[in-house]
Amino acid sequence: MSDLNMNEFLAHMQASGLRTFVITDEEDVPMTDAQLHEAAGYLETRMGGFANAIALAYYRADGDNQRKLVAAFGDLFERAYTMWHEDKE
Repeated sequence: MSDLNMNEFLAHMQASGLRTFVITDEEDVPMTDAQLHEAAGYLETRMGGFANAIALAYYRADGDNQRKLVAAFGDLFERAYTMWHEDKE
């Protein structure tokens, strides 16, 4: 699985039923690397000890393990990105 390109990864996520999406007015869109990084920053500083540990693990992980963290804790990343985006406005 570590050799998947982004399209294969997204197809695998969809086939597995895994969700990590930002909800927009148009449709569900997978979070970009930049959005995940912003979410990790918010997790690290604003959402408590467990979220901080997930963010630090995300920063240290290679790409394959980052995908595993996002798959396992996608709801945290989604919530953190939404909160970060709202605070930014």
